[in-house]
Amino acid sequence: MSRRKRRVSRGGDWDLTPAQLRDLKRRIKDMDDPIRYSIASEYGRKFILYYNVSDDMFAQNDPSGGTLFKRRAAAESIKKLLRPTATIVKFTTKRGKLRRVSPFRGGTLERLARAHRKQRGSQTQSRGRRKSV
Repeated sequence: MSRRKRRVSRGGDWDLTPAQLRDLKRRIKDMDDPIRYSIASEYGRKFILYYNVSDDMFAQNDPSGGTLFKRRAAAESIKKLLRPTATIVKFTTKRGKLRRVSPFRGGTLERLARAHRKQRGSQTQSRGRRKSV
């Protein structure tokens, strides 16, 4: 069994490989980015539900009670599993405060009613086809 010697710099620290340096720089850049994403169902300005992935529940009017995602793609993939009225909300965490960046979208009740009408319409059409066959 052969043992490889690791190079030690003059200061006593270990030398990092180029791949390790790239990974370290990427992680530092990711930590310094204050933008986070959350999943919300917005029924009104005073009634917004923020989704918490770990509990599989919604927190009412408290964005800190919802899960914050570093990457929008991760939030989008979770959103696909939830109700069609859920939206992605953008936050910033500068200076230790959680502040909403994306504007209020609202209209969730209208989108929900539209989706319900569309679903009822497809069920009615499928019933009509069965009768004619």
